Formats: sequence, C-alpha cells, structure tokens
Amino acid sequence: MCRTTHVILTCDPSADPGNISVTFDSGDYTVFLNLNSKYCCPVNFTASAYSHGSSISPGTIICISFVVLLAIYFVAGTLFLKFGKGAKGRELVPNFALWASLPGLIKDGILFTVSCLPCGKKFSSVKYDHI
Repeated sequence: MCRTTHVILTCDPSADPGNISVTFDSGDYTVFLNLNSKYCCPVNFTASAYSHGSSISPGTIICISFVVLLAIYFVAGTLFLKFGKGAKGRELVPNFALWASLPGLIKDGILFTVSCLPCGKKFSSVKYDHI
C-alpha cells in the first residue's frame, strides 16, 4: 500500500489569492492537490527585484569592511615586523602562534560541539569516569 500525492500548480493571472481543490482516489491511495493562483505563474527575477531600491546591503558592507580590515592588519603588521623589528620568514606573520594554532582550535570546537549532541558521543575522544 503506497500512498502518493500529486501537487498540480496552475497559472491563473486573475486568481488572487487563488483556490485549492483536493481530490482523493481511494482505489490506489492517491491524493491530487490542485492550486490555481496568480502566484503559480512564472516570474522573471532579477537582482534589482531583491534590492528594494538599495544598491548594497548592510551585510555586504560588513563583509567588505571585515576583509579590508583583515588585509590592513596583515599588511601593516608585516611591514611593522619587517622594518620595525627586523623579522624574517615566519616571524613576518602578525601573531604567528595564534594563526598556527587556529586550525587545531577550530577542530577542538567542532568536536566539542558534536560531542554535546546525542548522536555525537561516538566522536568524543575524551572519556570521563562517572562519579
């Protein structure tokens, strides 16, 4: 006994909000949902349709600012370490110890988060004794 549902969307530009009809076929357990509405008609979406008159969103401004500030941090830090401290090689990277340990810290954070989930107990490498 397999139950099947068919959804049929029909474009009707004059129907607002539209109407829905449900038909049951008890012989093979099939349900037909028919929706006639102007909202089923295809629409050409463009980038301007989502912008609502604004050319750039606040989230885009924040992302661009973050990338620019990060670039300034690395360039200014490298120049300072090169000419101010006389650093060479890996020492030119500002806060090298932080950036070198970051992948391990991210891994630890993900493993900790997954271990808090009910299905994540098998991923935890740390085992504690029950008190």
